[in-house]
Amino acid sequence: VLQEQIESLHQHLAHINSCCELTEDSLQSGTNTDIVMVKKEMAGKLNSLLTCGLVLQSETNPLTFFDEKDFESLQEKISNAGCVCNNTAVPQQSTVGGEAFSGCVVGKASTVTVTTRDRKGDLVKTGFASITASLSSDQTEDKLVPTVTDHHNGTYDITFVLQAAGVYYLNVHMFGQHTKGSPYKIRAVDASEA
Repeated sequence: VLQEQIESLHQHLAHINSCCELTEDSLQSGTNTDIVMVKKEMAGKLNSLLTCGLVLQSETNPLTFFDEKDFESLQEKISNAGCVCNNTAVPQQSTVGGEAFSGCVVGKASTVTVTTRDRKGDLVKTGFASITASLSSDQTEDKLVPTVTDHHNGTYDITFVLQAAGVYYLNVHMFGQHTKGSPYKIRAVDASEA
């Protein structure tokens, strides 16, 4: 509303400026007849400007408020987009177990499971904990990085395939700290010895 009113005022001001310039030109360089003609024409234009109904006050009021009825639907959409979650698991209470600790077969996938627990030792039933793992051995400086699978129920599978027989050490970190008992000793044997 205010923008329309501003534009209307600018148009009227431009019209007034045009009339003033025409009158000034006629008075400076026109003949007596030109001056009389301009006087009559300008009297008519000034009269029409006075009677055009131009409003010089604001045609709106300063009221501004927040209507929350539409906000409820937005709030619903935001809540459907997801939620902020936390995980109460702590590394010093979380444990790692599985058949791989009884021995692994070279060239065959082995899995251990991380079970997360909170500070009181209770099971944590949410996922998203930051768990990393690596395998090392005394025979080589290379480290194997296993695959970590989050089941989103407080358990995580760590899967790896060892390529040579020997003793390995599995380091499991949660939130940058060793889990209870980490590093774990794992023995790999050839398929013929299994």
